[in-house]
Amino acid sequence: MIKDHERFTNIASGIQNIVLTVAIVIGGLWTAFTFSTLKTKYKSQAEITELELKNARTKDELAEKGAVIDIKLEAKQEILSDDEKYCIAVLAKLTNTGVKNTMVDLSQESPLTAYLIFFNEDGTSDRVEVVTQGDYSLSSTVVRSGYTIQLPLFIKVRSKGLYVLKFRVRLDKNEMLIDSAKRGTSSEKIYWEGSTYVQVK
Repeated sequence: MIKDHERFTNIASGIQNIVLTVAIVIGGLWTAFTFSTLKTKYKSQAEITELELKNARTKDELAEKGAVIDIKLEAKQEILSDDEKYCIAVLAKLTNTGVKNTMVDLSQESPLTAYLIFFNEDGTSDRVEVVTQGDYSLSSTVVRSGYTIQLPLFIKVRSKGLYVLKFRVRLDKNEMLIDSAKRGTSSEKIYWEGSTYVQVK
């Protein structure tokens, strides 16, 4: 009886050890599987989140950017016969480099101004406004995103010299709202501007 009991005890102990070993192995495999699965899941979620944040930032940037009017001027002197004044031809090129269409209203005020430059004895320079010119080809127009419009303008000045030409248009209401939100302050008049110079001989 004692030997049978010892044999049973040994067999039970062996079975217990085997079961424990198998449980440990299964537990280890399950832990490894779970960790690998979770790691993959978290990695995927992290990648998705990163993409979502990237897209969100891009949308914010696009929304904040709105319309951007880039103004370039080309100016030259035109010789007109039998005229005591000097003619300056200006070609204003307005390009919308932003992502939204915008309204350009030229009816509110004259967009083109000419300044005569004069020099002081100390070598510094000043300017005096001599001519303002409204646009007579159109009062307002929509400049679509990625498009350029060209506006030819002509003015006459009384004297030879160096002239600075400035062309500016006021931001429309939507762009004013975007600008105010960016800066945290509001202003009644904000302009897109471009300038160049020409020598009248």
